[in-house]
Amino acid sequence: ATAIEHYKRALAQWPDDAGLTYGLRRAKIHFSIERRYSDASFKEQLLRMSRHDALELYDSVLNRIRGNYVEDISTTSIVAHGTESLWLALSNKDFVDRNLFGADPKRIQRLKDLLQEKYWNKPVYYREGARQVVNEVADHAEKLLGLGGAAVVMEYVCGACNCLDDYSSVLTPTRNDDLHDNMKGEFVGIGIVMEAQVGQGMALRNVLPNSPAAESGLRPGDHIVKIDDHDCRFMTTEEAAGLLSGPAGSKVRLEVVTPRKSEPVSAVCTRRKVEVKSIPVAKIVDPQRGIAYIQQTGFQESTVFEM
Repeated sequence: ATAIEHYKRALAQWPDDAGLTYGLRRAKIHFSIERRYSDASFKEQLLRMSRHDALELYDSVLNRIRGNYVEDISTTSIVAHGTESLWLALSNKDFVDRNLFGADPKRIQRLKDLLQEKYWNKPVYYREGARQVVNEVADHAEKLLGLGGAAVVMEYVCGACNCLDDYSSVLTPTRNDDLHDNMKGEFVGIGIVMEAQVGQGMALRNVLPNSPAAESGLRPGDHIVKIDDHDCRFMTTEEAAGLLSGPAGSKVRLEVVTPRKSEPVSAVCTRRKVEVKSIPVAKIVDPQRGIAYIQQTGFQESTVFEM
């Protein structure tokens, strides 16, 4: 994320610099790789698929792009972005540690060279051709490195969304569940919105009223530094969220640094269903003129009822 901000600031000064533009693109892809490899549901569900099932998922993504995306995206571009994502992943520490731990770096480089020499912007005209290319690449990866088919295909799945826009991405099972919970306006947790700050922990951006976190004394501006004795100062937001998640009724112990105290404080929160209001404030400010103030923070299933 730091690299992304660096490139954005540089591009604000030199917007026509092709090197900076590519650097930003590369940083975003690396960030997305690291984000999904810190997601337990991605590793435990999607990476464990057979190659056949992963290819079926890839076909489904291609069909969704063809049927639902506004602009016409060529199959060549979709496949090329997947090849680029895999090429970058082969240099990404999280990807390599998970899938290629102990692999010969020379053999990894051979696969990267092969991707550039044979598959970089390779013309592909039909969906069946896209599947064939991805299957061929998976064969090479397995032969050279013993790399699992699902790990290869998932880079092509995620790469397919890289060629669309900044608002399109593949949701892991956990993130998909979170999205639907947000649409419903309720979830099981402790009721915080947080963001990782490297070296400082999880910065609390919001603490929902009447939530377990609020009842335990947590406030916006605090930093969670430990979750059940796990130091989270250098974790990603997704890694910390995985530790904070759990069934209703279970407890989580936190160590919190707060500007209100000179030393870290401990807090124990009991997870439960937390309701999120999309209209937290609605009041009459001028009864005589019939003027009301309504604060709406988002759209969800309960918004009309709240209104």
